[in-house]
Amino acid sequence: MYGKYTDGKRIIYATKKAYEVLYKRQGFRKAEDELIDATERPVIENKQDRHIVGIDDITKTEISEMLSKKGIEHNPKDKKEVLYDLMVGSD
Repeated sequence: MYGKYTDGKRIIYATKKAYEVLYKRQGFRKAEDELIDATERPVIENKQDRHIVGIDDITKTEISEMLSKKGIEHNPKDKKEVLYDLMVGSD
């Protein structure tokens, strides 16, 4: 289950562990409606061809490549969920 978190400027959807490890230190806090349905998991919109990419539709290697292309520092050895949350949070 994903939780909904905000820093006042943007909203992210992350697992509780990702929130505790990454986002809590960045000033995020639980949003009012903290839990979302599994069908409302975070998605990324590819602006070139309008495909929606969910965490189950992309590989860890692809996520790492996208983060590198965007210049986002990351550890390629992190779990897929952590890398995905970084990717979603960067949009």
